[in-house]
Amino acid sequence: MAPSSNPLADDLATLAALVERAWRARPQRGRAASADEISATLSALKGGGAATPAPATAGADAAAAWPLAHLRRAFGLSRVEAELLLIAVAPELEPRFRRVYGYLLDNLNRERAPVSLALELVGAVAGRAALDVRALLGADAPLRAFQLVTLTGSAAEPLSSRELTAPERVVRAAAGPDANAGILDDALVGVAALGPAGVPLADVKSPPPAIVDRALQLLDRAGARTPAGLGDAARPTVVLKGPVNSGKQHVGRALATALGRAVLVVDAALLPKDAGEQARLGRLMVREALLHGALLYIDNSDAHADLEGPAYPPRPLLDALRRFPDVIFLAGQRKLDGLAPLERDVLRLDVALPTPAERAKLWAVAIPRDVQLHEEVDLAELSRKYGLGAGQITAGAREAAGAARLRGEPAVVRSNDLLEGARGQLHHRLTSVAERVTRTYKWEDLILPDDVVEVLRELVGFAKHRQTVYEDLGFGGKHAYGRGVSALFSGPPGTGKTMVAGIMARELDMELFRIDLSRVVSKWIGETEKNLGRVFDEAALSHAIILFDEADSLFAKRTEVKSSVDRYANLEVNYLLQRMEAYEGVSILTTNFEDTIDEAFKRRLNFRIEFPFPEIEDREKLWPIMLPRALPKVDDINWHHLAKRFELSGGNIRNAVLRAAFYSVEEKRPVDLDMLERAAVRESEEMGKLVHSMKSAPRRR
Repeated sequence: MAPSSNPLADDLATLAALVERAWRARPQRGRAASADEISATLSALKGGGAATPAPATAGADAAAAWPLAHLRRAFGLSRVEAELLLIAVAPELEPRFRRVYGYLLDNLNRERAPVSLALELVGAVAGRAALDVRALLGADAPLRAFQLVTLTGSAAEPLSSRELTAPERVVRAAAGPDANAGILDDALVGVAALGPAGVPLADVKSPPPAIVDRALQLLDRAGARTPAGLGDAARPTVVLKGPVNSGKQHVGRALATALGRAVLVVDAALLPKDAGEQARLGRLMVREALLHGALLYIDNSDAHADLEGPAYPPRPLLDALRRFPDVIFLAGQRKLDGLAPLERDVLRLDVALPTPAERAKLWAVAIPRDVQLHEEVDLAELSRKYGLGAGQITAGAREAAGAARLRGEPAVVRSNDLLEGARGQLHHRLTSVAERVTRTYKWEDLILPDDVVEVLRELVGFAKHRQTVYEDLGFGGKHAYGRGVSALFSGPPGTGKTMVAGIMARELDMELFRIDLSRVVSKWIGETEKNLGRVFDEAALSHAIILFDEADSLFAKRTEVKSSVDRYANLEVNYLLQRMEAYEGVSILTTNFEDTIDEAFKRRLNFRIEFPFPEIEDREKLWPIMLPRALPKVDDINWHHLAKRFELSGGNIRNAVLRAAFYSVEEKRPVDLDMLERAAVRESEEMGKLVHSMKSAPRRR
């Protein structure tokens, strides 16, 4: 009988023919169901497709007629293995087989085939043939190694009595392409995903186009345009090395798309540390990639490696990947070693972060064609501000376009849409070691000497244009280290150091995070360095300004080594020196005691700015600025009197004004000079300051 247009019906008809052959070769039992009923059922099942099993000697031309042909090709299954798999999945695909199995077992309560019945159906009841078939159900054989079939019961039970079953994921795959599309095993949800199509290779800027084209040629020569099956010659592994957000996955997906292949993306950082679980999930990854005819992309392959020494991917994962015959992409930030267990050729590609100019081009290409860019948009400035990778830029552009479409037609993307889209791609964990500082102040709120404000604006200019100077003007080649912007703000408490950091963040349109020293400093040797390393690593991902408030507790002078405590304290400072010098972001240190800061730090800082205690003239300006417009107040407050009588910093004046506001609400009258004086006296007393004794001044100067 010729194959039908329904492969699943053909498969079920094949199994019905196997059942009929076994049924006719055994004594009739008939207690569980009548022979006529079973005969009618088998006839109906055979009528759905080709009812003649392919012979064991079938050649390549006849191979497609074997049961579960698509799974057989992917997993290199023999005819008997394919039949065993069909026996396991059939009760889920066609419930009538449950009654057929119950009839053959003379027990209608049994709806799955035990191994003894499976041996009978494939024609291997005894002798060497039966032993060979039993070996196909071994733990390391494809059927069980990749969980195509499972055996009920425990390993202590006789193999012949254990029932063959199939996971739901395999049942769906056996049902055909429509039921298999886009489905992943539940155990891999959150760890793996079928990656979308990549961009054209012409849009890949790093590695150099010539290297990428050569890699494509080598993969093409290895036959990577068509899916490989278990048992085929292993195809190359492509190792992608580069910093976070450099676009490694962008390169891998672009190569897969150029080959016309899908890609299964796995985040190794999300794998459990347990070796057994890693091995199990590794086999599931291989199974999923084979089921979808996809290539495998393992992201963060170095996530489980030790921080010191070579970066080895997890060995249980490598052992599972060794059996995957198709192209594997291994991506990480460090050079990956220990790949010998894969037993295949290795192609290494170094992926660098795109330059600001390349990022601007990527943004331009990524903006959907159904939206327009507002004339105010400056893609070059956006690219200098956010060092995103190609994939992040594509996602950010889509978010910006979505925001524009929600506003109506025509859809016009504005600068703020792109900024929000870019920020949405920043995935970091700074909040675990720092707190976000809200930026509410402006330059107009600053009361500082003109020369200090001038230096602060120069600092902002450095932060704003550093990419242009280092990348476009070529200074990056002459300054391998110290390319970030760092500043030390020193001065008495309350003089505006933290406030200025917030103003800078607002001016640069960046987030500001204040490092929580209680979550960083540890009494355990080496833990502080690890926590600080995490701070700098996460800060590099966040594109935010990091603020080390009260920095003298971390950046203190090194001392003469007289004990092991001194030695480890100095190591901590040395580590900070190295990380600060290598950090390419914006960092601000504040201290009330500049003399306690290590001199080596001071030499490495771009700016050292002293915030002076405000003089009378400055204090006279600070008092009225601190009062919100909504606060009821009298008009004849003598600010000069307050400035002269109370030697308070800006922060203390702010506290005094807040006290006066509570007095005003309690007394149900506007804030006046008396309230402000009372509040200032209380603030001064709490600071331990003497207050100038003088009679109340006139209301107006």
